[in-house]
Amino acid sequence: MNMKELKRPRAQSGAFVIARKFEHALQAGIWVVLAAMLTSAPAARGQCIAVQFNGTVAAKQTFQKRFTKGLIFRLVPEGDGWSMEVRPAHDRQGIAEYSYIVTPPYRTSNPRYIYTGWDITTLEQVLAMKKRDFAFVLDRASYLRADVDLRHILWSAAKNQYQQGLDDMSEIPVGGGELTITDAKIGRDPAQAQKPWIAEMAFTVKLTVPSGLKIVRELRKSAVAAPCPKPAP
Repeated sequence: MNMKELKRPRAQSGAFVIARKFEHALQAGIWVVLAAMLTSAPAARGQCIAVQFNGTVAAKQTFQKRFTKGLIFRLVPEGDGWSMEVRPAHDRQGIAEYSYIVTPPYRTSNPRYIYTGWDITTLEQVLAMKKRDFAFVLDRASYLRADVDLRHILWSAAKNQYQQGLDDMSEIPVGGGELTITDAKIGRDPAQAQKPWIAEMAFTVKLTVPSGLKIVRELRKSAVAAPCPKPAP
């Protein structure tokens, strides 16, 4: 073996190193592009649509409207008015209520409560809150997950569990709702044997959900693109 043959591997080694550096740089560039694609993918998937409808309800009556294949909006008689709910359409047990769990505050009057109670003592105060915003989870798995989180937030004595509940709940996708009271009549007993009540209420409801959910046929014409609601709390 002569000296030229000994030098040749060194020359090849230098070229090989340069080639490997170029290959690594190329791979790094590819991963940067892939990372950008992955981080931007949720934005593409995270688009939402809003639907809207009008309604009226009389005292002691229930109003309900299905707005997606699996979700129903309801006004349920409560006290001298109603409570807002979002429930799964096929929940035979009737236990899961999807809005309470992600609509704070939890220990005082709440936008979902269209009746007197807590610190709201008159119907005039109730009806003055014409616009009411609320949130709701989108499926049973999210409901069960949020239920555990809320238990940690409200009742856990351990600080780390409290924070874990807050952190995890902020990652749960939600839908958003907005009820606007457009007209209302207060019923009064001439003999004053009972307290006043909301005799009738007219309202508009706007509901925002991920675009992947199937909207019921009668509401599809009202569907428009909308920003996705922020997760609770």
